[in-house]
Amino acid sequence: MNVVVFFSGGKESVFSLMKSLEKGFNIKCLLHVIYEFPRPSPHTENAHIVRIMSNILNIPVSFLKTKKGQEKNILKNYFSSLEIDAVVAGDLYIEEHRRWLSDICNEVNIKLIEPLWVGDANKSREILFEEVSSGIKTFICGVDLRYLDEKWLGFELNADTVHLFLSEIDKNIDPCGEMGEYHTLVFDCPLFDRKIEIKDYEIKRTENFAYTVIKDFSLKKK
Repeated sequence: MNVVVFFSGGKESVFSLMKSLEKGFNIKCLLHVIYEFPRPSPHTENAHIVRIMSNILNIPVSFLKTKKGQEKNILKNYFSSLEIDAVVAGDLYIEEHRRWLSDICNEVNIKLIEPLWVGDANKSREILFEEVSSGIKTFICGVDLRYLDEKWLGFELNADTVHLFLSEIDKNIDPCGEMGEYHTLVFDCPLFDRKIEIKDYEIKRTENFAYTVIKDFSLKKK
């Protein structure tokens, strides 16, 4: 099956990619969508790292810029231009977003595959443990300051630190950050033959949001 994988560079997108490869899907490309948000996306602000991840994975990445109110048509036109059978996304339980993507896919006669879908916010914690247990190591690159303190920026979330993270954050915060409470960039996982070592970053703030822009990094063979 030929598929395109939505790819922010965050942990859910990487875990979805891992699941897709396990199923034997042929990954035509990774898709990083640039939306017109009221605030900067910490993933798009670190697009240079997403490109590095694409190079390490040896899978091409496409950056697709959308306009507010035209997202559906732009995505439909993009999918129609490719010879694909399905699109892979990393949603966990937000039905509205899954339905939105499903409608787009149905209109261009392709499937929507959601390998992480659990359909229940109470199961988000399980997904987080699955991610870090799989070997995904990630860097917190954005926090909504209404929910998480800025101190978490740059925190390395992995199998060794996940218990500390969950013990210190408010119990009402989604463990995976599914509601936008925090965002991540993966710097290492089993698919990588090189690890991204983050050496320096700048913290930027806008209203109730703070995020990092990585300024210096190196690649280390594993």
